[in-house]
Amino acid sequence: MIDGSKEAPSKLLSDDSPNPAYTIWFRKDNCVLSWLLASISEKLVSTVFSLQTSKQVWDSLQTRFSATSRSRIALLKRQLQTIVQGNRSCSIFLEDAKQLADTLAAAGQPVNDQDFITFLLGGLRTTYTPFITSYNFACRDKELSLDDFQSELLSFEALVDAPPTMQTQNFAFAAKHTNYPKRKPAGEQDRQIAATRAG
Repeated sequence: MIDGSKEAPSKLLSDDSPNPAYTIWFRKDNCVLSWLLASISEKLVSTVFSLQTSKQVWDSLQTRFSATSRSRIALLKRQLQTIVQGNRSCSIFLEDAKQLADTLAAAGQPVNDQDFITFLLGGLRTTYTPFITSYNFACRDKELSLDDFQSELLSFEALVDAPPTMQTQNFAFAAKHTNYPKRKPAGEQDRQIAATRAG
């Protein structure tokens, strides 16, 4: 469908009744269109959102990336390999990295998921060092999928950005209001000890 080999049948038959063949074609094309939109970044989706068929979207993407030269591909690879989070949130950082990967994939240079994760880990802020350590430990025996990695990273970000926990406040409250036994003056305490020994 995306290459135009299966063109859309007429919507109506000669008697103006709905064409069943068109209904079947439309459903199949809609599935392909949904797959295409789900496989590209949100920024790219916004550029093809108004298009109606999978072929229109595919043609638009091909036109957008067909002029990608070898030097451009080398630049994109370098940008992805050295991408740095900076002040960006993790969601924006992931989106920007995915856009680079999408561009490379459209140019016939797809990026392996594990390589993609490695590039992301190398670009995270030092705040995420505990996450990187935990990830490396967890992946000693089994690699994490890209979806799971993104989920874990965003969860860690939420933890880092969370306000001070109520646990700290509760500790302060308890320390302030706990009734500790009062210590007796040193002289009185010594006299009580002497009396106890004498008895």
